[in-house]
Amino acid sequence: MSFFMTVCVSAILGLLSGLGVGGGSLLIIWLTLIVQADYSSAKYINLLFFLPPALISTVTHLIRKKFPIRKVLPAALAGSACAAFFTILSSSWNVEILRKLFGILLLLTAWRELRYKKQTAE
Repeated sequence: MSFFMTVCVSAILGLLSGLGVGGGSLLIIWLTLIVQADYSSAKYINLLFFLPPALISTVTHLIRKKFPIRKVLPAALAGSACAAFFTILSSSWNVEILRKLFGILLLLTAWRELRYKKQTAE
């Protein structure tokens, strides 16, 4: 894998992440299928890859006052607690089971996105 290709893919995935398309899922697919990284390494690389953009977007939204902190904070705390719990829990699971579960999650997400209808404001 050339350095140029790595930079290009990283830039595209960062752009998609910034647009809310789910660049993290695509990064894991890229790392496991193309780069041949093991799943465990791919999920940690994915986390490190998206922490800086998440921090930047959070600060940007806070500055623009478009961040409803009273609504977001409970979800962020619950999400963080669940992520920590399931990370510890899944560390003892077979990698093939995790891969299959992740694949199912991607299929369900794709199905949901294909069926999504924009809701009108009432």
